[in-house]
Amino acid sequence: MTKFTLTTLGAILAFLSTTNGFVIPSTIRGETALSMNKKKTKPRKSGGGGGGFAKKATAINIKTKKKAANPDFTYAGSIRPFPQSPTRIVDPAAVLSIPDYAIDGVPKKRGSAYEIEIKTPEEIEKMRKSGRCAREVLDIAGRLVKAGVTTDEIDAAVHAACVERGAYPSPLNYRNFPKSCCTSVNEVICHGIPDERPLEDGDIVNIDITVYLDGYHGDCSEMFCVGGKDAIDEKGIKLLQTTYDCWVKSMELVKPGVNYNVIGKTIEDYIKAEGFSTVRSFCGHGIGSVFHTAPNIFHYTVNQDLQEMQVGHVYTIEPMICEGFADPYMWQDDWTATTADGGRSAQFEHTLLVTEDGVEALTGKIETSPLQFWEEESAIRKGIWLGTTPTPQLNYFDAPTSHLTSKPSKAKSKMPLHKYCTRVLHMVSIRNGSSYRGGSRSPLWLAYLPQIVMLFLVATTCFYSGILVGMKMNAAPSEQSRSTTLSVDEVEAEVLRRLKLQQKEIFEKMPEEEAKRYGDRAFTQMMYAKIVTVQLINRMGYDVLFQDVDLVWYKNPLPFFHDKENPSHNFDILFQDDGARSLRYAPYSANTGFYYVRNNDKTKFLFRSLLFLGDMVLSMTSHQQALAALLDEHSSLTGLRVKTLSGSEFPGGYHYHRKKEIDFMRDIATGKHIPYLLHMSWTTNKANKLLFLKQMGLWYTSEGCESGGAVDLAKDSSGTSLQQKCCSAEALISCHYRDKPSTHACNGQGKNIDVKGKPFW
Repeated sequence: MTKFTLTTLGAILAFLSTTNGFVIPSTIRGETALSMNKKKTKPRKSGGGGGGFAKKATAINIKTKKKAANPDFTYAGSIRPFPQSPTRIVDPAAVLSIPDYAIDGVPKKRGSAYEIEIKTPEEIEKMRKSGRCAREVLDIAGRLVKAGVTTDEIDAAVHAACVERGAYPSPLNYRNFPKSCCTSVNEVICHGIPDERPLEDGDIVNIDITVYLDGYHGDCSEMFCVGGKDAIDEKGIKLLQTTYDCWVKSMELVKPGVNYNVIGKTIEDYIKAEGFSTVRSFCGHGIGSVFHTAPNIFHYTVNQDLQEMQVGHVYTIEPMICEGFADPYMWQDDWTATTADGGRSAQFEHTLLVTEDGVEALTGKIETSPLQFWEEESAIRKGIWLGTTPTPQLNYFDAPTSHLTSKPSKAKSKMPLHKYCTRVLHMVSIRNGSSYRGGSRSPLWLAYLPQIVMLFLVATTCFYSGILVGMKMNAAPSEQSRSTTLSVDEVEAEVLRRLKLQQKEIFEKMPEEEAKRYGDRAFTQMMYAKIVTVQLINRMGYDVLFQDVDLVWYKNPLPFFHDKENPSHNFDILFQDDGARSLRYAPYSANTGFYYVRNNDKTKFLFRSLLFLGDMVLSMTSHQQALAALLDEHSSLTGLRVKTLSGSEFPGGYHYHRKKEIDFMRDIATGKHIPYLLHMSWTTNKANKLLFLKQMGLWYTSEGCESGGAVDLAKDSSGTSLQQKCCSAEALISCHYRDKPSTHACNGQGKNIDVKGKPFW
């Protein structure tokens, strides 16, 4: 009987079998027993064995041997292999370390088959960093998922993102696997090899990322929908939701003393009730300095005791849930495992640490991670499950630089800015479908400065890559064009010179009218102007104190900021906390009344990076989320230290508007307590904010000078100064809202601004 006949027979048998696990014999499937998640046919009581591959490897040098394809091979579903690009190479000098299989594909270091390793505090800290790195890379990959993008393009971005972080992409050449990540589309259960097939609307894609950073692996995967939820049919939506919910439900049971068998039982009981099946041929695994080790994590019911979880155990939970039959059908590449009946499969994965009081997701989502519909609609836990992973302090300053072709002539910092800049350029190019060049796809205000911004982008990217950039710069109107080779300092000096020449044109036109609402065109223009202003002042060598217009200082804050005995002096940026706890501002509550920026290499890098996120500012209609994302990233990228100031010295909207803060606000209103500032925030509009200021005794401008009145008075040639006409030596106090803080009792004056507001006094 021919192989075609045997394979076809196997597919027919799979269709006729029950969901309880008819397994096609490997001789029929033409399958080699292999897996990145160790295939196990029989569980051991110890729970050991590890998740290594069983495939025999041959010593080859980052090149995979491809056996001749059988043209008569039958595929179970609609997905077909497409051509693959050449295997990508990692320069060992560009990463902190490489795994022992990186050169010849053969893992040398093996964990215990049965004994589960208890990680030391030092090992756990390294795994936090590798886990965080894996999460960042996975988020980057996920943002690229859209119709027309190939999985090979995603693999290229993953490869670059890993290397930029000093990490080696763990799958690359592991047992001769040819790519840097796994991309499994529709019926592919796991280990799909990225290729040149364009993604299509309605596809569901699992992207599996593992990184090897400083000697330790971090492993995670997630599902993504091409075209979003609206492009997926109801059964596909149910599959994704059920897979996510059973996964979260199993993770929430993790704690010391729990038997490992509860994971599989929890998963299988949950998905069976929804009409789905769980893959038995692949499993989760222990992880650390070895890619796959003990314990095996079974995603189905095991009717025997396994080992118990202990503090310091680290492993993955990664259930693979299928629409129909869960038996894998192997492609000829000996890697790609699909369902035997062509039904779709879904999977999620975290690297988990057992802690004294539960579980820590070492690859847990971070505050900038995208929110998926299954997280919003979860029956188990709504919203992003962040785990309990703290932000690690990755020291990228110490990354090796021997791979640079040359060194800059005037480098003042070891900060490898080229890693960040090239990544930003790549992401912008992918998002916009073209290079980043200003204009209609860029922020509105950026259109005024296309040459300047591109000058920054090109110069800093090339300069910090160790290559001095030669470029033609348009001269000032009175000069001729000149060709020169510039350092980054000279480039920025040229930018400042150009701004001085163009400031009249730029700032007279922007904005031509005030913002009518938060996030409109004028508001967004001003936000980008704010970014440019802070960046330039910071670059000129000054500390920057930037504040909202409605923030009022009671005391001079500069002695506080400059006091070297003050614990806050050790922080690079200080924010005032206005009490907003929206996820968009996490983790630093960057929706703030002011920020104080110390001038150093870290803050220069931060605000230069913020300058490059113009497209994000435009899409979010504010700079705040872009800033929050960078703060989070730079705290790990460069060790940037951020402090949010709150409490009695820096009160904000939380104190002004919350009822339980009435006594505190009375002390301020009566002068019993004098804070550094008051930023009331949280107001309906500008007019209503003005009334708050008036009744707090913080308004010194006469009524005739409000709005446009001052403009008319300024034209008066009577000789009286505008200051004399408009400014009062004493606060102009009046009551407007009796349920808001005021310097004295309103005695029945005013009205309530809150529906159920009670008198403040």
